[in-house]
Amino acid sequence: MKKQLRAAKGVFIITSLITFLVCPGLYAEQETLPTPEEIIAKNIEAIGGIQALNKITNKKIITTKKLVQKNIVVKDTEYMERPNNYYQSGDSGLRSGSNGKMFWQIYRLQPPHLLEGEQLSNHLIENLFDGPDGPHVPYKSMKTEGIEQINGKDCYKVIKTPEKGPKRTVYYDKNNFTIVKTTTHQNENNEYSRYIEEYQKINNIFFPYKVVFYSNGQKINEVTTDKIELNIEMPGGIFDIPEEIKAIMNKK
Repeated sequence: MKKQLRAAKGVFIITSLITFLVCPGLYAEQETLPTPEEIIAKNIEAIGGIQALNKITNKKIITTKKLVQKNIVVKDTEYMERPNNYYQSGDSGLRSGSNGKMFWQIYRLQPPHLLEGEQLSNHLIENLFDGPDGPHVPYKSMKTEGIEQINGKDCYKVIKTPEKGPKRTVYYDKNNFTIVKTTTHQNENNEYSRYIEEYQKINNIFFPYKVVFYSNGQKINEVTTDKIELNIEMPGGIFDIPEEIKAIMNKK
């Protein structure tokens, strides 16, 4: 009986060794994935740390946007102030703004309007002061779904579900925890992706420097950062709600 047990044990060890050598993928798949909270914490540390981020009270960002399909280049300027003030204007003829609860847009040749529904929810998240993937973003649930390759980089794939608005898929570089790609679905037929190709260091904090946007697999925009200013004196009234938007709010 003892000889049989020793023989069986020997067969089990040899079989396990052969399986490990021949099928290493079976063991690789058992790698324990970090939680979304752990990934986000390492991402924040990688881009400069929570203390450095919290010291920023406002920022002004000037970008150059290439509209690929129209072959047009425009300049945009964004002003942001904690906790939720946002204002944007540029050569494209669009002005927009938010106070964290509403989001308005005024196009040069179109009537002004307030965003509603999922469009509102998505814009409020996208234009948070520290970004949609910064600290303390109010997602209803998050899940690390696996590891995928994005542009040759192994990335953690994290699914984020907000209280309102579309789910968000974020790909974090497995080696340095910077964000490589994000994807949202505005509706069933529209997948919107953003690839962060380069980062720029300002005041010891890394900001996205070159970002390429795709809609349903087609490149639509390339955005390059020209200048970032932090903790500046903001222009007076820059976050005031325009009168034409107030008129719409009064009607509602």
